[in-house]
Amino acid sequence: MEKNRKYLWGLMSFFVGLCSCAGSEEGARYEQLYRSDWGGGIDSRLVIQAPQGAISVVENPVQHRSMLKVVVHRSDDFSGVANGTPRGEIAFAKIFRYSLGKTYDVNWSTLIPDDYRFDSLQPELFSQILQGKNAGLGSPPFSIRFVDGKYEVEIRNARDAKANVFTFGNPQADKGKLVRWRLLYRPDSTGRDAVTDLYMNDIKVVHCSGCGNAYENDNDAYFKIGIYKWWWKTRPSDVNVRSLYFGDVDVKSY
Repeated sequence: MEKNRKYLWGLMSFFVGLCSCAGSEEGARYEQLYRSDWGGGIDSRLVIQAPQGAISVVENPVQHRSMLKVVVHRSDDFSGVANGTPRGEIAFAKIFRYSLGKTYDVNWSTLIPDDYRFDSLQPELFSQILQGKNAGLGSPPFSIRFVDGKYEVEIRNARDAKANVFTFGNPQADKGKLVRWRLLYRPDSTGRDAVTDLYMNDIKVVHCSGCGNAYENDNDAYFKIGIYKWWWKTRPSDVNVRSLYFGDVDVKSY
């Protein structure tokens, strides 16, 4: 009996040590890629794609901490902005790019103003991963947007590929509240090694198992936050101004 107890105790100790070792190895692979602090201003490495004065740092109206504020008007001149398309975005392309085979843990937050009016006639995107130039044109492999009074995520692996679409939440009810986002993302066009898990206020709202979530052989995709309203100048819309707040961004890779 005593011999059996010693054997079981030794076996348990072995597995405890094994788990601790695995945790330590995971920690050793951890790399902090970026951590913003809007209170210190806008990092000079960030690429601003917006009309003059559309992006600024202001005090968070809820928590009284610094946030990024994006304001664009339908009447703005977007001719000097990326592709001449209505947007007010910040790109992280000069800070990090998504490499195949790595897992990325991206955390940020949004705040919808109390007076925000949702467009009932067309969507608008507020966070995305955009494919690199060598991957060609097309819709982003990952994006979060407002559509028909809901949050909507699209995930795809090619320009003409049918997107995997996830709809959830109630943005109207989130007005005036800080919404925390966390994206666990490992790019893979085939889907075999892909990870696309999105959390909203610590609740998983998207899990796309086996979904191709990147353009083929693309190691240059990058993260963007802001407002992107691609049909604003060409299709009917019932809003003339867009304004959103964005909290600090934290990015790690494994």
